Amino acid sequence: MKAEDLNACVERSLELLRYELVATQTTVVRQLTVDMPPVRMDRGKMEQVLINLFINALHAMSPGGTLTVSTRALP
Repeated sequence: MKAEDLNACVERSLELLRYELVATQTTVVRQLTVDMPPVRMDRGKMEQVLINLFINALHAMSPGGTLTVSTRALP
């Protein structure tokens, strides 16, 4: 595990799902906090978790839906 950019991890996960997002005509709304502090994580595992969450969300919504993804740092 090492300090990584969470927003970059989110973007990479969405990029890996581009085909599914286009195929389902899903609009992605990004609300990613600028200047997020690095997060200690295993990037590969975190990407897999995010991909699973995004796929589950796609399966739960009708085609043409909106997937809103946000990040934030809590005090």
